[in-house]
Amino acid sequence: MTTRTYYAYVFRARCQHPGLAPNEMPAGMPEKAAVIHTSPELATQLLTALHPEYAEVEWDVEIRHEVTMEASKNPHVLYTQVAPERPPLLTANQMYEHSRDNAPDFEYIDIYTLFGGRVDDSRIPDGANTRLATRVVSAYHGSRCHCVDSVWFDDLPIAVLQVSGRPDFRRVIVTDLVKYTEAEQYMVSLYATEYDDDLLVLDPDTPDRRLNLFYGHYAHVDISS
Repeated sequence: MTTRTYYAYVFRARCQHPGLAPNEMPAGMPEKAAVIHTSPELATQLLTALHPEYAEVEWDVEIRHEVTMEASKNPHVLYTQVAPERPPLLTANQMYEHSRDNAPDFEYIDIYTLFGGRVDDSRIPDGANTRLATRVVSAYHGSRCHCVDSVWFDDLPIAVLQVSGRPDFRRVIVTDLVKYTEAEQYMVSLYATEYDDDLLVLDPDTPDRRLNLFYGHYAHVDISS
């Protein structure tokens, strides 16, 4: 029995509608489809033939996966998907304004996620942080929790922080990189003095042999020029 190689194409509608993100269609409109065929052109032709209401939709190939099936089997549409109801698009400033009056939290902050593991919050003494805080934007607690917080440093918004009940989804979206970097340095400064052995702090004008000492040998540094 002869066989032919087909492709499974996953298409996404190409569009831009006011108030929606790129490639989002209004609710109820076709947004995604998957078709088995030998080319994207033939696939979209088949899709339109079976769904005339999709005739005006322009499609982009999102995924192409090679499949093999018997030649006697016809190309076919695997599925179509219409756009769901979506909440309006938001800006970070809208989220900051929404949370501005909520009580700031200086203690229960997901520092690990916020700074990508670069700050060891276990070393920060209780009550030491007086400048970095979060404010609740949205909190859902069910079988899985989903908390959205705004992050403030010196009472200025710097980021949006999302944390789920498990470590499989955590996200930080920074809107003020300068203040975010300053906040990270501040949090480290709260415990840096505890690193007596690990962190060497030195005045830049103080001579010290350790600056170029490696395993009992000195790295050559030419300071003549």
